[in-house]
Amino acid sequence: MRQRLQQAPSHVLAVPEGILDHRDHKECQESKASLEYQGAPGSHGTNGIPGLHGTKGDPGPSGIAGPEGPKGEAGPKGIPGKIGLQGSRGPRGHSGSSGRNGEDGTKGSKGQKGERGDSNLWQNIEFTMLPSNHVHSYSAFSAACSKEVLAEPIEDTILIFDTVFVNVGNDFDSERGVFNCRINGTYYFIVHANKWSNQNDLFLKLMKNGQMKIALYEDAGYDYYDMTSNSLLLHLVEGDQVWLQLHINNRVYGGSSRMTTFSGWLLYEDPLPHD
Repeated sequence: MRQRLQQAPSHVLAVPEGILDHRDHKECQESKASLEYQGAPGSHGTNGIPGLHGTKGDPGPSGIAGPEGPKGEAGPKGIPGKIGLQGSRGPRGHSGSSGRNGEDGTKGSKGQKGERGDSNLWQNIEFTMLPSNHVHSYSAFSAACSKEVLAEPIEDTILIFDTVFVNVGNDFDSERGVFNCRINGTYYFIVHANKWSNQNDLFLKLMKNGQMKIALYEDAGYDYYDMTSNSLLLHLVEGDQVWLQLHINNRVYGGSSRMTTFSGWLLYEDPLPHD
């Protein structure tokens, strides 16, 4: 018996004889016998019934932000919004190109023959001649512009002429581009103007005391180069002024050949008043 206890596994505690009573000694003997003849481990038992759900725990701390994901695809087009308020009017755009010429219309019918004129009409007109001892006065000028002039975008620009060919009586102020009438009478004015650009129109006005009397016009169109002219007779009295005025945002070209000119001269001096 002692020999078997000594050969028992190291994890079995050896109890000296004489300490245990008879009952304990018997139980000890049975325990030693069970340890000496212990069989192989049994198979795992079946899983037990799942327990009840526990209470919900407190939220954990926020985790570290992950990397930015790729850009998603565009969503469907939304419903159009309400129409906004009308904006302010924008600046005037460039003139469009000229359209094609239309077809010629049908020729009209011949008009009725007019009444015969009165051949004695001029005989009834009385002319007051100047006295033979009257000293005739003269006034004439002719000037040219050798530059390209672009009018201001907000107001007309008076055209200045840098070349003066003739200025009889010094009635033409070349620095201001204005003719100042000194002699009462009938004057003839003629204007030639050149356009050398398809970006701006040419709209030139002949003004008398601030009122337009005639104008010259050439649109930008397809043609890069165009020439236009106009003329008229005006009755002027002392103090009247005549000048050329370029319309807003329009352009005129003179160049070294001086292709834009302005001329005028006195044709007839007014007769002297009767005493």
